[in-house]
Amino acid sequence: MVAHGNTLRGLIKYVERISDKDIADLNIPTAIPMAYEFEDDMKPIRRYYLGDQEAVEKGSRGSSSAVKGKTVDDFI
Repeated sequence: MVAHGNTLRGLIKYVERISDKDIADLNIPTAIPMAYEFEDDMKPIRRYYLGDQEAVEKGSRGSSSAVKGKTVDDFI
């Protein structure tokens, strides 16, 4: 799926049940594919970016400390 950052934030908020406060600070790197792993019941196991980790970190600069570095399990 390709979408605007705000659309992706909405999907992530729904899937991971992230609070309004925390999702507002989530920075999604541009043009870096993101992958999810789900359990059989569609509960998210983890979310991660594909590709060069340095590029991911560079694209995520400015992320809030409230969300940066957290995993799906931190929000569910």
